[in-house]
Amino acid sequence: MSQQEIITFAGIFSLVDFIEIPVIQRDYAQGRQSAQEIRQQFLHTLEQALHQDARSEPLVLDFIYGSIVEENPARLSVLDGQQRLTTLFLLHWFLAAKEGEHQAFCQRFTLNGKSRFSYKTRTSATEFFDALVSASPEHYQFAPDAAPIDKQLIDSHWFYLSWRQDPTVASCLTMLRAIQQRFTAATDNLFQRLCSEDDKRIVFHYLNLRSFGLSDDLYIKMNARGKALTEFENFKAWLCGRIGGWSEAETFSQKLDGRWTDLFWQLKVKELSFDTLYLRFFMRMAFLLECGRGDKSASTLEEGDTAWFSLLRDAQGAFSPLEFEQRHAFAVEDLEKIRRVLDYIYVAQTAPDAEGAASAARALLIDFVTSSDYLVQARFCALVLFILAQAKPGDDAALHQQRWLRFTGNLLNTLELNAKNFIRALAALKAMAPHAHELYVWLEHAPVPAIFKDQWQEERLKVELIQQDPAWEAALIRAERHPCLQGRIRGLLNLACSSKHGRYSLKEFIALTDKTLRVLDKAIIEHEEHLLERALLTLGDYLVPVGYNRFTFCRSANHSWRERSRGWMRVVEKPIFGELLTHIGKKEVLKTLQNLIDQVDCGGWRELIVKYPQVISYAKERLLDKEDEKIYLLSKSTRRAYFFELHGYVLAERLQQRLENGDLPVPIKAAEHRWTYGDDEPWLELTLDKEQVRYLYYSEGKFQFWKYEDSESKKAPQPRYFPALLEELMPEIYAVD
Repeated sequence: MSQQEIITFAGIFSLVDFIEIPVIQRDYAQGRQSAQEIRQQFLHTLEQALHQDARSEPLVLDFIYGSIVEENPARLSVLDGQQRLTTLFLLHWFLAAKEGEHQAFCQRFTLNGKSRFSYKTRTSATEFFDALVSASPEHYQFAPDAAPIDKQLIDSHWFYLSWRQDPTVASCLTMLRAIQQRFTAATDNLFQRLCSEDDKRIVFHYLNLRSFGLSDDLYIKMNARGKALTEFENFKAWLCGRIGGWSEAETFSQKLDGRWTDLFWQLKVKELSFDTLYLRFFMRMAFLLECGRGDKSASTLEEGDTAWFSLLRDAQGAFSPLEFEQRHAFAVEDLEKIRRVLDYIYVAQTAPDAEGAASAARALLIDFVTSSDYLVQARFCALVLFILAQAKPGDDAALHQQRWLRFTGNLLNTLELNAKNFIRALAALKAMAPHAHELYVWLEHAPVPAIFKDQWQEERLKVELIQQDPAWEAALIRAERHPCLQGRIRGLLNLACSSKHGRYSLKEFIALTDKTLRVLDKAIIEHEEHLLERALLTLGDYLVPVGYNRFTFCRSANHSWRERSRGWMRVVEKPIFGELLTHIGKKEVLKTLQNLIDQVDCGGWRELIVKYPQVISYAKERLLDKEDEKIYLLSKSTRRAYFFELHGYVLAERLQQRLENGDLPVPIKAAEHRWTYGDDEPWLELTLDKEQVRYLYYSEGKFQFWKYEDSESKKAPQPRYFPALLEELMPEIYAVD
């Protein structure tokens, strides 16, 4: 074989006896579950090449590096190209078996009963290839409705189940199933065409290292000890080749390897390599650019668009040149935008007087390359649009950036973002971006984007206040930054507005913010005794509705808009929160809350919960179900899981305590509250004197006795002493007669 020769896979075997994947190489990877995108794209490329007519150029699969051991038998030891060669070998075997060409396959690809293509990484891999080529495929089924070929092989008498533990064998089985799915319906004689030397469809450039006087050891060192190039290195090579005709190509390539590389090196994100972050940036920028094109709208998204967007946004798969080329990704105008974004962030970090702007841009960049969350992507897109809207960076760019990011962040934080809403939000941001450098002036008369209408008026009010008194800006930002609020502070603004004059007091707003930050401190909203929840219940019913008779005590989670809209943000907007703040003075907040709890006198179910904080702890999802007078505490999110009824639970607790103290003046021997789930009603089981058992349910504002557990059973008369006992034990509710 010459130093560099164009050759087919089958043609290699006319020059050597065996092709071997040496011990130093990794296992076969194209069949791994995580390589689905690579696998499908490569098979698609091979399929297209095999179906093209003879006038078409053959598919060139780049270089294969290796060295030939000139001995008997002669062996080609592959140092680069093992993935492509393995897939081609499996494709030859499948097509030969499907098309009845197994004998021709054996004549070409076996020698002395052994496979002429083999792995030396593990004995099990070698044995698998030998067994695969030796077994007759006449019992295998290849019809469209046939069982998966990998399962047929595993069920064969020659297949050892222990081979499935070999990563190379497992990957081969997965690849064969993928080949079956793509080539089962093919009717052409593809095996003969694949092997043809007259009409070569798929070829390689072969480079024999030893013909250049290079040792295998040197190649391994050059190629990172045998490891393949990273996905980003492959992407970079493809990108630089794609922009050859662009006037800025050389400058772009230099920055790609220079200042921008430095930018990503400095991110230092744990557990993610530098080139992973770099590649994710480009993939997700392609996502933003695709979503922002004028022809993309929420109503016209097709299934193919959705899949393509998901691939770019998740950025978890490998780089696929074929699909990027088919989608015309990274056109020159896109690369110009990317250049401006990267230059802006790089320069911002080196500017001595723009620390705040640089910090914000850096934080958004880190989030952008580490999270596929729609909100994260939208916030970075807002930064991108701000950068692209700059005709020329000015001295006040940092201030304009801060205001734009705060304003757009507040709007985005109040949205439930999904694929369609994301595109709508980006379209609205794009329309607003030209005004980013005159934001406050423009907002006075700006049209209201439909998707942002719920938050828009609040943002307009904030701008009016800032223009009246610039001191408002810092005060508003301080309140907006609370994790539970994240931009939506209309509750505090309403409290700071005089009901008599309709004017907003900055002094009052600052005082309210101080109190709110103290009350919504993490240590308080996560307190194991639930002091904040109980103190609020002493003042009124603050619970937030979440649908179908269910209400939440509020959880500390506030990462998403859904969580905040069912959490403390909603409570802050209730009048009861303002009433609570009137009790907050200079004393420690916990003491104030405890004082309210100690003085509770509200009666009813609220007082019962205030006195029994364990019922809130029981509700892991912080949910209760209110149905008329019955209060059900839920262990999970619905009554499909275990729950109990509050009044019966408290009565059982108090009866049990009196029994333990030995001061219960009536003949009750035991009391136990029964939890339940589904459509059953929780009940209280009482054991009376003479071993009589009675069952109590709380319904229609009173306790009712039943003779049996089943709530459909006959009612039973209550003991004569029970009404007086209830009045004594349950003073928070009215006793029954």
